[in-house]
Amino acid sequence: MKNDNTLEISDEARAICDLVIRGAFTEALEVAINILDTCETIPSDVYRFKSIAESAIGDHAQAMKTLESSLGDFSNEADWYLAGEYCLELGKINEAIDYLTKAIDLSLAKSDTYFLEVCYIERAYAYVKIGDPEGASKDLVNLEQDASVSWLRGITPITKQNLQESLGKTGKKRKQKRGQNRI
Repeated sequence: MKNDNTLEISDEARAICDLVIRGAFTEALEVAINILDTCETIPSDVYRFKSIAESAIGDHAQAMKTLESSLGDFSNEADWYLAGEYCLELGKINEAIDYLTKAIDLSLAKSDTYFLEVCYIERAYAYVKIGDPEGASKDLVNLEQDASVSWLRGITPITKQNLQESLGKTGKKRKQKRGQNRI
């Protein structure tokens, strides 16, 4: 599988990306708005990096709107991944699962592993949140033992180990309930 850890971006988006990497989120938004106001043809990745800057300043709802309204049908797995992540941060768990599933499917279809591990762990987390241990278990199998995500705002860092422990507790509760039904 291809995993060269590179993501091709347009020259327009590179300016925004560079500012985001440096933590200059407000300036990144200004550059994005300027590009949107002045360019005739706007590459979809401009919207992607604008949404990243919006999310970084804590405006997850606007970040999601930027992706949804500006891209319509998302153009690649990065867009689907970001939408899934924003939904997790907004507490829209079922939507997050849908978006992350699409990101995983696109990544697998392209044999591109760049987003796979983070999509699997975030989707496993979402499955745990909605009480679907089977879905979570299927995703956990695809992760390295030290897999983790710690950058989601408002969400305690997610690790494979924590998710496995959560599944163990869920399984024990179910066994206890089944045992109580027999009494």
